[in-house]
Amino acid sequence: NTYFVLTSHHVVRYLKKHNYVIKTSDDSLYPVDVDKVQELPGFDLALVQFQSNKQYRVAELGNSDQLTGGANVYATGFPVPGPGREKRDYRFSPGEFQRYQPVGDNGYTMVYNSEVIPGMSGGPVLDRVGHIVGINGRSCSGLRLGIPINSFLANQRNLRQLQDGSADNTRPEDFWSLGGAKAEKGDYESAIRDYQRALQSCPDSPDIYYQIGAAQYRA
Repeated sequence: NTYFVLTSHHVVRYLKKHNYVIKTSDDSLYPVDVDKVQELPGFDLALVQFQSNKQYRVAELGNSDQLTGGANVYATGFPVPGPGREKRDYRFSPGEFQRYQPVGDNGYTMVYNSEVIPGMSGGPVLDRVGHIVGINGRSCSGLRLGIPINSFLANQRNLRQLQDGSADNTRPEDFWSLGGAKAEKGDYESAIRDYQRALQSCPDSPDIYYQIGAAQYRA
């Protein structure tokens, strides 16, 4: 009765400071057991689990090594609210796989051109038959970046219990996620400060500028 959810590390890094739940497709809510959340060192990935007696369809994994340039991929997720988007609705964004980068910070080697809106971090990247080939999580310099599912499979033996997030080692993508969480709670001034710190790693990110504008619009 245990289900596992693979997502971005920066999405759940501050799990111990907030009350997180898993919402399933039938709108059921399940509490996250903080002590069982795992992170994958060297990758912006985390594994969350929940218990349920219900039978949920389990996602099928694809082979990310088989992707070639021009292959159809689909980024999915729930963008944070913004102008013209008042709530978190599911988004399914078609695009094309472009290439793999030889080196990727925190595992981000997968490049594609699907339209990705902030808040979709941790959502799956699907191939043309609906199998998971990556985890979406970063947008920088006009690139949409994900972590190939094969990178997770090859390194999952290194999973360890999630460590406490702290201000001393907060990464730029963490500030992006923190800003989104604060904006959802109506703390737009604090959200703007976090977004501005996120710009330090990606000063030309249109997505971060969009979030700053959305927060200023609502403030």
